[in-house]
Amino acid sequence: MAVVVNCIDSRTSPEIIFDAGLGDLLTVRIAGNVISREIIGGLEIAHKLDEQTYPVGWAFEAGGLD
Repeated sequence: MAVVVNCIDSRTSPEIIFDAGLGDLLTVRIAGNVISREIIGGLEIAHKLDEQTYPVGWAFEAGGLD
């Protein structure tokens, strides 16, 4: 399993990009590049599950801050 942090405005599923099945990725979607306690909590859970891969995707000119 891998953790993917990406923009909530993303129009593509990370499972498609990484050719992964359902349940293979822990996806954390955020808006406006703002990290909250809930986001950090999700990443802490992944760390406790001993996940080692943290690919990061980001959308430029997304509508999260509009």
